[in-house]
Amino acid sequence: MGMADALVGVLAACAVLLAGAGLAKLLRPLPAVDALDRADIPGLTVLARVPLMRLVGLAEIAVAVAVLGPGGRWPAVLLAGCYAALAVVAWQLAVRTPGADCGCFGAAASPLTGWHVVVNLVGVAVGVLAAVLDPPSWWSAVTTGPVLDALLLTAAVLLLAWLLMTLMTALPALLRRLSEPDRMVANG
Repeated sequence: MGMADALVGVLAACAVLLAGAGLAKLLRPLPAVDALDRADIPGLTVLARVPLMRLVGLAEIAVAVAVLGPGGRWPAVLLAGCYAALAVVAWQLAVRTPGADCGCFGAAASPLTGWHVVVNLVGVAVGVLAAVLDPPSWWSAVTTGPVLDALLLTAAVLLLAWLLMTLMTALPALLRRLSEPDRMVANG
């Protein structure tokens, strides 16, 4: 198994995470609209409108489907571009309004932390690496191999996508809670 083959699952997980964020923007665009408005990035404030944010969500879903389905270099480049844009917005939000809701996943309140930037930069790196190595798509991998391999790959992709989302949502809250007793002892 070469590097390109090993990249299939990670690339697919990044695509699934992007599709989840896109679906959230499509169904519940207001948190993302508010976040983009707070980021105050010149030229992008026009996107801080519900209909345009829904189009952004639809575009993210389309990129994810292209990566998962036919695959190839161009969908990987588009995935890297989406994650680069998300990293810029996350960075701006972290600088301007630290701890504010990121708007990434619709209804779930996700205070923005450095983990958002890290996960988005990982998405950029995976997209760039996939554009260079041109791995097979997830769809190609699951339709050409044994059924058990397809099931295991799909389970791994979903688990990794969930873990990436957890890095942005649950881990910061957990770390905050773990640090609270230290403050109480220090102040006590």
